[in-house]
Amino acid sequence: MCHDDVVRIATWNLKQAVAPRKKVPELMGWADANIGADVYAFTEAKIPLDVDPQWNYQWDSQGVYPDKSPKWGTVLASNRLTLRQVTSVGTRLRTQELNFKWPAAVQVADVIKDGEVWCTLVGLYAVTRGRTNDDDLGNGSYSLPKLLSQLEPLLNSPRGDRVVVAGDFNLWPGNVKGLADRYNLIDLVEMTADTRDSLVNCQDCKYFAGTSRAVKRCGHLFTHRNGAMPKDEAAAKRSKAMVQQIDFIWASKKMSKEVVRVYGGLQSFPKPSEKPYIPEIWTLSDHAPVIAEFRE
Repeated sequence: MCHDDVVRIATWNLKQAVAPRKKVPELMGWADANIGADVYAFTEAKIPLDVDPQWNYQWDSQGVYPDKSPKWGTVLASNRLTLRQVTSVGTRLRTQELNFKWPAAVQVADVIKDGEVWCTLVGLYAVTRGRTNDDDLGNGSYSLPKLLSQLEPLLNSPRGDRVVVAGDFNLWPGNVKGLADRYNLIDLVEMTADTRDSLVNCQDCKYFAGTSRAVKRCGHLFTHRNGAMPKDEAAAKRSKAMVQQIDFIWASKKMSKEVVRVYGGLQSFPKPSEKPYIPEIWTLSDHAPVIAEFRE
């Protein structure tokens, strides 16, 4: 059942690829209690074999790197609505398969509400590799444009009117500026920037200040904290972890007109943990969620 006359879509990187902080059942329980989304696009997520069966999932059992362990990738999940996998799209002239270079990095599903397709959700993780798995770029500058180009059959199909693309792009907003426009998608965080306070020490705004990629008004979300976790309060005060956004929710123009609210990042989850100098969200993952609410 959707809440408060809205449908809530969230994306969250669960940090299951390297040095997980919590197990999947605990993370999903926290998400259900604290985010309460109707549908999730979980990235860097392990295959959820040991979670409440009331959830329905979609994932690739091979993981992002089939020859490596652990098996992790993108997982679409819901315990409120039905997900129906989309592997091909049809136009008036032909049917096209959806094929992606990185097997588990992208998942596509129709979100079924009241027996009808409410939207098509793309969960996307832009791997930090170049042309080969051994080509470590440290960001999604190669994989994101490639994956978006492989989504063109979907975006150009009848489903393209009601599409949401959510996930970890491993790039700053300034790095992806213009990409959403190229595919007739709207960056919902940027669209709603004036509804939030500016992000203090925003890395994107520092880096792109005075360039064509700078934003008129910072409304970015603090979605990724890199660097070692502080061991005590003094270390926390000395911490120089980047304040950055690398997680996004984009939507088709029609869907963007139905947006009620966009929020997330540390700004929305400031609750302290047992160690009050560490926000609870960073004890769960090195990412904080991004959430978009749409009119039902």
